[in-house]
Amino acid sequence: IEHKILLLAQEIQNLQVQRNSFLPISSMPNEVLSHIFLLCRGRDYDSSCTTVSMRNLLRLTWVCHDWRTIALSTASLWAQIGKANLHWAEECLARSKQAPL
Repeated sequence: IEHKILLLAQEIQNLQVQRNSFLPISSMPNEVLSHIFLLCRGRDYDSSCTTVSMRNLLRLTWVCHDWRTIALSTASLWAQIGKANLHWAEECLARSKQAPL
């Protein structure tokens, strides 16, 4: 029974992925989504905004597999480190790749 439940759960997940592929946002080019993600990050000039923005960036990576892939591959999205998110500095440096900080 457990095996059948796992198989059905996987089938439901596959059907949800198929359904989501028909949504208009799924046909957006990755470059457009990257730009939208950069707008979500905003400009962090004080430390209080940085914490909120980091939380928003992480939330983008939780939406779906495609968004996670796009967000993690957008180096400039992670190229901003503020005082309030110093504990994220190492991860941001790794994700920012060659983007200027």
